[in-house]
Amino acid sequence: MHYSKSSMEKDACAIIAFVDKKGKSTHATIVRTIDALRKMGHRSGDINGEGDGCGILTDIPRQVWGRRLERAGLSRHLAESRMFFIGHFLLPISIRNDAPAIIKKIQEVAGRYGADILLQREGKTKDEELGPRAKAEAPLFYQIAGIISRETRREANKELFKLHMDIDSMITDIHVASLSLDSVVYKLRGAPEL
Repeated sequence: MHYSKSSMEKDACAIIAFVDKKGKSTHATIVRTIDALRKMGHRSGDINGEGDGCGILTDIPRQVWGRRLERAGLSRHLAESRMFFIGHFLLPISIRNDAPAIIKKIQEVAGRYGADILLQREGKTKDEELGPRAKAEAPLFYQIAGIISRETRREANKELFKLHMDIDSMITDIHVASLSLDSVVYKLRGAPEL
């Protein structure tokens, strides 16, 4: 395989993975991941003290979502369902003010795939912690939680993938960070310390 010098220079990514052999979810794994990201910060495209971005993919925090569902008057046990999913969306500043209409559109499209949105919320962010460029362009972080009606998880995953593709094609500029039965992605434009 041949790589030209120019194609090699375009990629500045680093990937790290930590897995608990016993399959236990712990906050320690996230702490270790962030520490490793800090050590690889030079790979994140640092420009004027602002990293180009980094993110963490992790299992759905089901206990957290169980509490959120319960506070909304729903059964916390829904978060343990095999068909429970979470969606993370980033709405750029150019469409941030249209968030209510965009979320309504996502709900409509989700319904076509048998996905029932149980809870939607603006994710908690600390935009004041971002560097000047990232702060000026900070997207709105939006989360949805739902149940998808399918016979098997394989079918459900296929439908969520199709839903992801439809959202991408129908809603200009939205970024679907994750839409899954198993995992969530948290991203930011900045250095790992943030």
